[in-house]
Amino acid sequence: ERLQIHLINERLYKLAHVMSLYPGEALFSDRSIYEDTGIFCPVLCKGGLLSVEGNEFCHKYFTKKKEELETEFGHSFTPHLIVLVQGDAETGFKRVQERSREMEVRDDTGKGVGISREFYDGLNNIYEQFPEKLRSQFGYTGPILILSQNILEVADATNSKGQLYIVKSNKETLKLAFSP
Repeated sequence: ERLQIHLINERLYKLAHVMSLYPGEALFSDRSIYEDTGIFCPVLCKGGLLSVEGNEFCHKYFTKKKEELETEFGHSFTPHLIVLVQGDAETGFKRVQERSREMEVRDDTGKGVGISREFYDGLNNIYEQFPEKLRSQFGYTGPILILSQNILEVADATNSKGQLYIVKSNKETLKLAFSP
C-alpha cells in the first residue's frame, strides 16, 4: 500500500511541477495519472499483494490528492486526450520479454520474481476495461484514442508505418475532440 501511495504522489507531484514550468503548454506523458489507481492497484489486489481495503484507500487517496493539488496549483490535471495502446496478451507479453528490463524479467527468489504471465494477463484484462473505468470511476469525459499494437508495430519507433498510423490517429482524434 505504501508503495502505491508513493507512486500516486510521485505521478501527481511530477505533473504539478511540469505544468508549473510550462503553463498553457501541451504536455505528453507515457502514463496517465489514472493508471496507478485504476490498473495496478486492482491487479495487485486480485493477486493478493494489496488488500481490498488498501485498494479502496488508494483510490480515495488519489481522488483527494488530485483535487488538493488542482486547487493548490490552480489548474485541472485531467488530460485532454488519453491514448491507449492495446492488443492481445500474447503480443504484449512477448514485447515485455523482448525489452528485457531487469525488474520485469528477473527470476531471483532473493529479490522476487519479475512480471509473471499471470500478472501480465491481469494487467492486460484491466487495460481492456480501462476506457469504461476512466469514465465510470474517474469521471473522465475527454476523448480516448485506442491504437492496436496488433495492427502495426506501434511500439517500434523505427517503423515508419507505425509512426504514420499513430500521427494520423492522433490528428483525427484531436479534430473530433476540439472541433466546434
